Amino acid sequence: MKNANLRQSILLRLTACTILLAGCAGLPNRAPNSEQASIQAVFTQIAQSETKGLRASLLSDQQIADLEAIDVQGCSAHFRSAWFDYLVQVRNLYRRAERVALIAAAAGKPVTNLPELIKVAAASPALGQYLLNALDQTDAAREKLERSAMNYGVMPKP
Repeated sequence: MKNANLRQSILLRLTACTILLAGCAGLPNRAPNSEQASIQAVFTQIAQSETKGLRASLLSDQQIADLEAIDVQGCSAHFRSAWFDYLVQVRNLYRRAERVALIAAAAGKPVTNLPELIKVAAASPALGQYLLNALDQTDAAREKLERSAMNYGVMPKP
């Protein structure tokens, strides 16, 4: 029961954290003070990428590169700060997921997809907690990003 709950918690959090793959790319005819429009564009693109993100197996090098390539200069300084905090936590989550996969491979249990990663993490309290801590930090950074957006009248969809 405990392993099932841990597995479900890891799955839900890791899935949610792999979704954010878009940003404040410049809008073609943007007015000079349209932080709200720029931030709204972020969440519009997130909604468009959710289906693809939910099908993703693990965070990939490409997903990380896509996040890092996002231009957020059209967004407010407050939102950019929250965005960069989020990027740091996504990178941390990615590194931890890679490490759990490496440990599993060394133990003769190669991990190639999200369900296998969750099984490995759930089977070991230490690995499960290691991954859950990164998921918690990523969730907190995402919540900060959403709160920042709300300051500009953008209400992210759950």
